[in-house]
Amino acid sequence: MIYASKPHIARFELATYRFLEDIATKFNVPCDWRRVGGVHALPTDELVDLVAKRIDNLNKHYPDLADTARLYTKPEDLAALRVPNARGAVLQPNAAKCWPYKLIAWILEALFTQQSTEVFNLQTTTPVTHLQKAEGSGSWVVHTPRGQVVAKHVLLATNAYTSHLLPQLTGLIVPVRGQVSALEPPDGSVALEHSHIWLAEESDNYLIQRNDPLEMIIVGGERLNVPGGGEGVWRDDEIDEEVAERLRRSLRPALKLRPEGEKEEEELRARYQWTGIMGYSADGYPLVGEVPEALGGGAGLWLCAGYTGHGMPVAARCAVAVSEMMLGRQGEVGSVEVPAEFLLSEERAERARGRELQTSAFEEFRMGMKELVAGDEL
Repeated sequence: MIYASKPHIARFELATYRFLEDIATKFNVPCDWRRVGGVHALPTDELVDLVAKRIDNLNKHYPDLADTARLYTKPEDLAALRVPNARGAVLQPNAAKCWPYKLIAWILEALFTQQSTEVFNLQTTTPVTHLQKAEGSGSWVVHTPRGQVVAKHVLLATNAYTSHLLPQLTGLIVPVRGQVSALEPPDGSVALEHSHIWLAEESDNYLIQRNDPLEMIIVGGERLNVPGGGEGVWRDDEIDEEVAERLRRSLRPALKLRPEGEKEEEELRARYQWTGIMGYSADGYPLVGEVPEALGGGAGLWLCAGYTGHGMPVAARCAVAVSEMMLGRQGEVGSVEVPAEFLLSEERAERARGRELQTSAFEEFRMGMKELVAGDEL
């Protein structure tokens, strides 16, 4: 969220959005990309006040970020945004919905068809089981069940599973299971114009509605409203039934799906339900760069992981940046510079080690906004 981030991080996220939009539109990628704008519902007057101050400061002092977030509080505006029960809502025009798997599949297919196997080679069903630094050669040995690969440079894009290969990162990147449901819209509902994010008790929920004949509502979240919150869970082949039930019932208090005056369904039917494992970093920022020796790395071993459930706005250009680092192009004109908070270092790891992951999305957002507003007022 642009208004809920430090300005330099907001710029990085906005640039990543434009980077992805350019790829999807320039090459006409069949990934269902559509700019829709994102609505963030605010449940309390305190949050409305904090967000109002924050957006006002952005508009006054950061012209490149002005108008990237608009606050609405009038009942008629909230009703138009489909969140009549909220105390306020922010609309970010730079938000889109997309089918990420289709985007990645298109990129892989393009690489297969446009590059030789000497340039691009993808080995599927070949898990890496162990990393070994080759003595005296400066290379890394990648062990797999099908044999070994030796390379001067190795990049780990392993996210939640990083500590399996780098045990020293245990606790710095934690696997967290998230859950999503594809819900059937109720009879008589009106399609949602925007994507939505809202706070539900301790958790944060999010959704898009697909533009196909079924108009499925894809909703995720609710994990912090159940014991454990999915923290430390690495299996993605099962669902949490309590989370599943909460997701099916999550829309009624948050969104108006049917026309005004018509009653909403208590619970929607799930056509599909699935889980995925996110990599949460201890300090909330991705870890990008060369892995220090103290963390099990050394020259030639690189990492790009730990997106904390927030990968879409940052992962693509983090990957570009770390690739440029590997090629020695960091700092060149036109190269991608990640925020300093993202850079991996031994010092950063020591500062973050031992921190506990947040257990209340509401409190995390509230305290984060208070900190940003306090900084604006200095």
